[in-house]
Amino acid sequence: MQRRYQEEHHDRETFSPWETYSDLYCGLLLVFVLLFFFAIYQYLAASEKNAADTLAMQQSMQEEQEAVLAIYKADRDNQQSELDAKALQLEEQEALIGEQQATLDEQTIALGQQESQLQEQESRLNEQTALLESQQKQLEEQAEQIEAIVGIRTQLITALNQEMQKKQILVQADQTTGAIAFESEILFEKDSAVLSDEGKKFFENFMPVYLGTLFQEDFQDYIAEIIIEGHTDSSGSYLHNLELSQSRALSVAQYCLQKDSFLAEGQQKILRSLVTVNGCADKTPVLDDSGRVDEKKSRRVEIKFRLRDQEMIQQLGELLKNE
Repeated sequence: MQRRYQEEHHDRETFSPWETYSDLYCGLLLVFVLLFFFAIYQYLAASEKNAADTLAMQQSMQEEQEAVLAIYKADRDNQQSELDAKALQLEEQEALIGEQQATLDEQTIALGQQESQLQEQESRLNEQTALLESQQKQLEEQAEQIEAIVGIRTQLITALNQEMQKKQILVQADQTTGAIAFESEILFEKDSAVLSDEGKKFFENFMPVYLGTLFQEDFQDYIAEIIIEGHTDSSGSYLHNLELSQSRALSVAQYCLQKDSFLAEGQQKILRSLVTVNGCADKTPVLDDSGRVDEKKSRRVEIKFRLRDQEMIQQLGELLKNE
């Protein structure tokens, strides 16, 4: 202790200012070093804190990003699901459209076939229409001719009756058929086919007037046939009556067509080309008002004409039958 005191006392006695400055600088240097290390410490502490805060912030941001990413992923999954559903729906629609297109194609083909058939039917219809129009025109022409001929029949019957009345020949043509009937009593003896003198005289007066009327310019082109028919009553056998009626009709024709006939040559020539002789026996008797057979009137000879209308009516019937 004493030694230490002596040393300190010695030191105070040997004080040097340079030593004081040196100590001062050493102290200042120490303070500076301490401050430097303190600053470094503060810096490191602040850096660690900042690093921790930054890490915490990064973790928070990462969590937020993960949350956002999860939401985005969920949205993306939902959108993907919707897209998948829409894609499936689109596929179904495409399949449906494909089926509809196939159906449409089939219908188009069928429509084309139907149009082709329709064109064929229309073509056939046009042909049938043209044919029908042609037939209709022909029918109209024939109808006009028939109507004209029917009118001719009426005119001819009227002309015959007027001429008979004018010449005081006591017979009349039937208003419907135009037939003129002569009772057998004035033409033939009973059961005979020989024309009597009275019968010959009657036909000499009757036939020129009858044929002259038929062969008038207005009528002659319409005359198709002149028919002389013999009729009997029901007495006797059918074959006998048939032969008798045929013979009587033939006798009238022979008398009118004989070489030295009372008819003019032109009338005789036309009569020869048109006349037909028939025997009808008792097939068409004449009935009285009570519906009974009039035997006297049934014994007769009829002269009648046939116009060309019957031929045209037959042709018209055949035409209608073919349609």
